[in-house]
Amino acid sequence: MVHRLARGGHLARTLGVLDGNEKSKLYREHIEDIVVSNKVAVDSVEIINLVSRGSIATSFSDAEIFETQKADYDKYVFEPVGFEVYDVKVSRWNRTGSTFAYGQAQNPKFAGGETALAIFSIFARRKAS
Repeated sequence: MVHRLARGGHLARTLGVLDGNEKSKLYREHIEDIVVSNKVAVDSVEIINLVSRGSIATSFSDAEIFETQKADYDKYVFEPVGFEVYDVKVSRWNRTGSTFAYGQAQNPKFAGGETALAIFSIFARRKAS
């Protein structure tokens, strides 16, 4: 099952929010809520693949990136609905020369240091009951 949202949907979902970073955060959370809702994650769904843009601390290993993404997405997105992250693929996102306007909310848990933009492909599997 594929759920598509209309282009510009984030504007309709975040009316009254002036801060661009906060708009991005609220929209991402809204998409996560849709993906794990009982209308999308129906009983026959065994695997969810959620893709998200963000940034990574360049000092982190692939194992550290996996562990931090898994901990965050399990706690706030997947575990409450009976899923668990089992894989995270990271693609570095080189935007050199791009005019694409991209904002993201501040992460109070960020380790600090040099960062690189990335696209995360997060795979979660339904837990056995």
